[in-house]
Order: sequence, then structure tokens, then C-alpha cells
Amino acid sequence: MRFQQPVWKIIKSLLFAATYSICSISSAYAGAIASDINIVDASIAFDADAVLDDSFSYGPTTGDFSVIEGGSATTSEYAGNLVTSGVNPLDGTYAVPNVSGDGVGFSGAVNTQDDDFSIGFDSFLSVENSSLIDVYKVIFKLTYSNLVNATGADSFADSEFILFAGGIEIFFTDLLSDTLFGDEIGGVLTGNSGEELSESNTLSFDFMINPGETLDFELTWTLEGGNFETGSSIADFSQFLSIEDTILQSPPPQDVPEPASLLLFAIGMFGLLRKNRFFKIK
Repeated sequence: MRFQQPVWKIIKSLLFAATYSICSISSAYAGAIASDINIVDASIAFDADAVLDDSFSYGPTTGDFSVIEGGSATTSEYAGNLVTSGVNPLDGTYAVPNVSGDGVGFSGAVNTQDDDFSIGFDSFLSVENSSLIDVYKVIFKLTYSNLVNATGADSFADSEFILFAGGIEIFFTDLLSDTLFGDEIGGVLTGNSGEELSESNTLSFDFMINPGETLDFELTWTLEGGNFETGSSIADFSQFLSIEDTILQSPPPQDVPEPASLLLFAIGMFGLLRKNRFFKIK
């Protein structure tokens, strides 16, 4: 038997609405990455112990996590609490120039009748502006898909993903399918129970990065579920955060072109000659 979910998620959704204006959102697009803009940290850690309830086990969730650098992907895979391929945590090398589409991503899926299960991911992406004078608008793309479903008399599946930028929460998706206490979207009851809930989208986030500054992203995903009577828990999640484009905002001041300088000098000399001629005639 379970206790009802806390109401803190409703408060969090209101706080999110108040802080979302730190960046702009537009249609996603791809472009070139300036040489001054570099990914200096890209890491993903699969944490089978990141449970919301200490009594929960690892469960049969399977999936993968990847770092893409210079257009080349390095991927690890997991099943339950074991990494079956690759390494954990997975870190970037930061040894190649970045291209549009470089970033970090992870996924997980489960369809089970197990009593309880929970897993989690922590991921970081840091982007530095190495220029001494130039300000850049940097465009990042987030592609995500979140789905949960629960069946039976007392089953649930809760999938929550949060994206932080500069320590501020700028996006989250939280879906709970619960046959006993009711379904929730973003911490708000829907009025239904045990239905399939899903969200998916591609978003573009614009940030200004000043000379010498670094923008840090943190991404977390936690999946929790269980079946306490006959039923099943289903979840399917994926996300990828990438750097897509850079736009120079403050080009360095330019000197007056030489031809223009000569023209100004010639005009001045012409005026001086006319003045001298005027005085001689007078």
C-alpha cells in the first residue's frame, strides 16, 4: 500500500513559470559553431541508486546514454542496475572542434509487473566563450519524449526530467500515471487514473554568453514505478540536448578604411587651396 504523492510538484511548477524568462525559445534550427565557442564539459552518469523511495529496487529498465563530439557519438548501454556496454560515467574528450549537433543524451524504457523500481541520470554540459572581446548568442536544441502508463488496481509510473541552466530550472516534464491516487501532469491532477500520458517536443533555447564566461547545464531524469496488486508499469523516455548555432553579437570596432581617409584629406586640402586663392585675388 502506498501513501499519496506530495504536493511540492505543484509549487515547483509555479516557480518554473516565474523563472522561464531567462532565455528565449524559438523554432529549432542548425547552424555553424564559432571557434570561440567550445564544449568544455560533457558528462553523463547513470545512477541505479537514485531512488525516490529507499525501499525501491533497480527494476528492469533498459536504455542508453551518449556524448556526441565533433559529430561522432560515444554510447553506453544499461539494463537494470548494470552497464552492459561502454563506461559509466561517460565523459567527453573535448579534443575536437565542436559542430552543430554536439551534445548529451540518454533514454530509458520499461514495461514490468515488478513490485517497485527506480533509476536516475545526472548529466552536465558546459559551454565556454573563449573570446576576450566578443559576445555570442548561442542556440541550444532540446529534443525530448516522455511517456508513462499504469494498469491494475494499484500501480504507477512516474517519469520526471528537469533542465537547469546557470543553476536555474528552465524546463521540466513530469508525468505520473497512477491507478490508485490519480494521474498528474506537472504535479497537477488530471482527474483521471491509470491513463497513458505522453509529451514530446523540440525546443530551441537562446543564451547570450559574454567573453570569458561559461554556461553550465545540468540535466536530471528520475523514473519511479511499481505494482502493488495485479497490474503493470510502462515508461519510455528520451532526450538530447545539443549546441546548434552561434551568432556574433559584438564585432570588434573597425578602423576607417584607407581610401576614405585619403578622400577626407583631399577634401581638406582642396578647401585650403580655395581659401588661399580667395585671399590672393582679394
